[in-house]
Amino acid sequence: SPTFIFHGKADPLVPFSQAELLESLLKAQSVPYETAFLDGIGHEVKLDDKACTEAIGRGIAFLKKHL
Repeated sequence: SPTFIFHGKADPLVPFSQAELLESLLKAQSVPYETAFLDGIGHEVKLDDKACTEAIGRGIAFLKKHL
């Protein structure tokens, strides 16, 4: 299934390496995917952060394209 990966690089709960691993596995299997890797963002989404809101917009566009 097409996959959108939204991950904060400063996430203390889920290591960023897990997002990188998922990306490499999707790429190896030729699965359509996009990423939003956000510097300085932890496990929470900050709606007042421009990078987060832009990434959410990209995620919505991705869903519209693939659903």
